Amino acid sequence: MIRPFTRSSSLCCQSRPLQCSKNGFTILELLIVCVIGGSMLVLAGSAIVSHIRTTTRQEASQRLRDDFGRLTFLMETEIGEGDALTYGTTCSSSGFTIRLPRLPNLSNGTTAASATVRYYNDGNGNLRRVGPNILSTGELDFGTSQDLIVNENTLLTLSNCDDPRKVSYSLTLTTPPGSYTGTSQSHVKAGEIN
Repeated sequence: MIRPFTRSSSLCCQSRPLQCSKNGFTILELLIVCVIGGSMLVLAGSAIVSHIRTTTRQEASQRLRDDFGRLTFLMETEIGEGDALTYGTTCSSSGFTIRLPRLPNLSNGTTAASATVRYYNDGNGNLRRVGPNILSTGELDFGTSQDLIVNENTLLTLSNCDDPRKVSYSLTLTTPPGSYTGTSQSHVKAGEIN
């Protein structure tokens, strides 16, 4: 049922504007809704940005731990294949060399002389490896040698430099927004030291 416009209903709206039942909103009501909505958007936005930053830090930290695990696996595998360790002149920062026993040369089938693999820090904050190429099968090709960066922004620090059978080391991996330091200890395989 449609109510006709009467003077009494018009006076009601003028005397009590917030309690009047009209087909719209007053400017004051719209402003209040906008302020409340804007405040909620600002709070939600800051929570989302905080969550994204936290997630990014966690992902970077996990990536560093994964890299440490891969580096440790590579180094422990090569140390385990060696028969002796030697160290540089400065114990903590010069790196170490693994002497590998006489093994067949995979590129031409002949027997190779013993080879060495050296891990060291270069002057640019990178961990380097000098030694036989690693084939896609994981075997070493004693007929070739390469000097390559194993991992960028990685510092190798040795804890002991007097044991030809065991090396204790720490790796510090750095990437924004943080760094990760892990330690490990590896032994060469049993056998006589020449």
